[in-house]
Amino acid sequence: MRQELRALTGLRGAAAMAVALAHFKNAFPANAGAAFMWHNAVDLFFCLSGFTLSYVYSRDTFRFSDYLTARIARVYPLYLVCLISAGALYVWPRLIDPVTYPASRAALDFALQLVMLNGWPVIGTGMHWDAPAWSLSAEWFCYVALFPLLLFRNAPPTAAARFLGIVL
Repeated sequence: MRQELRALTGLRGAAAMAVALAHFKNAFPANAGAAFMWHNAVDLFFCLSGFTLSYVYSRDTFRFSDYLTARIARVYPLYLVCLISAGALYVWPRLIDPVTYPASRAALDFALQLVMLNGWPVIGTGMHWDAPAWSLSAEWFCYVALFPLLLFRNAPPTAAARFLGIVL
């Protein structure tokens, strides 16, 4: 495995900090968003993360199972704690009124969020009990659906294009 790119890691950290601050944007003056460029920070963070992961894992001995295990170990524990906390704070009080948020809907939302599929195209509901967690569902989609393109890095371009066409 290649070493991390420290300069890009620092830039990713700055983008992540801008994204974190964006979740508290109501505490800032109305024009602060232009200074922080919060929406651009999300795009920058995702692009740098994708490039960094591709760089680190692009080796001849790439094993998807090792890669996926490392991604789960890094992201999922804190995600699970936040999901359970958000469920207790956000959903539990709303279950008292089954008209507004029926238990069946809450169960489906919980199941999709538990396996991080809630933000995926077609199968996701788009419901996020913990609003910032949408990005982790999007990351998970990229980890599972797009990152296997590395398996085609030495194949003819048409094989990778076919795989990408199936995924998209």
